[in-house]
Amino acid sequence: MLDVVPDNFPASVHSSTLAAYYSGTRDQTFLGFLTALTNAIVARPAEDQDAKNTLANIEEWSDQLDSTAKELLLKAVERRSHFTFDIIAWIGYVTKVLIVLSKAPTCDDDTKTNLRKNARWLIYVLSFIPDDAEAIAHVENYCVSETIFQAALDAYSTGDCEFAADIGKLLFDWGFKAGQYRARRLILIDWLYGLATIALLPNSWLSPLSLKEQFRKYLTQPHAPNPGILKSTADYIRREMLTFRRSFDSDSFSCIRRKMREVDQGQLRRLLTDLANVLSPSSADNVADQR
Repeated sequence: MLDVVPDNFPASVHSSTLAAYYSGTRDQTFLGFLTALTNAIVARPAEDQDAKNTLANIEEWSDQLDSTAKELLLKAVERRSHFTFDIIAWIGYVTKVLIVLSKAPTCDDDTKTNLRKNARWLIYVLSFIPDDAEAIAHVENYCVSETIFQAALDAYSTGDCEFAADIGKLLFDWGFKAGQYRARRLILIDWLYGLATIALLPNSWLSPLSLKEQFRKYLTQPHAPNPGILKSTADYIRREMLTFRRSFDSDSFSCIRRKMREVDQGQLRRLLTDLANVLSPSSADNVADQR
């Protein structure tokens, strides 16, 4: 059984100790070598046997990788460790690597299926984050929403709608899980923006109509955010729609906000307004400043 000793602030004992394997911000680490290996495999022609053998090894390595990642993540969250950043980023990055490798010329159908299965299980580790306000506040400091959104985009890039929809469901579930807490309203807002953006991508597995239908269904469930949170979220979105062109800066640190600039802006504005009205129909004309 893995255990985690208390972390120090401001220096992170956990991050420093495990950096060789989990850090994505240092040179000469596992992730650096994995990146170089991935780029080399993707560059090889379809008949390259060495690349095929290496892919088989990565397929085997990534099988049940989620078990260790889950244990580490939950320990890090429990202790409010700064290593939470490293393990969330690691999960997101390795998920991306597996997806990229599944599209390599040398990747056969069976290996592709298994790599995508392993990628899905790995990113779904984030679904085990405890459902309490403090834990969610802690992990969101380390960009969980952004990590899941990027994984959904990476899955979308494969053209495999079933695979993309699986990861998209994780994004859908996370927003309602985190958004039920009033202090986390901004998570709910960015999550709404992310889903609306995905719904407007060409050949997306998610359509604007199905997105609105799913919202209506989720809002009837016991774990849905309370009406007060829904109303304040809807009003916030409506206010941003009034200054739409200034709201979504292409230079933003948020990958959600950057991606929003790539879809049709008129359609996005209409869809977000519709979603705000789904969240709080009774306040459809309310744009009063409640900040």
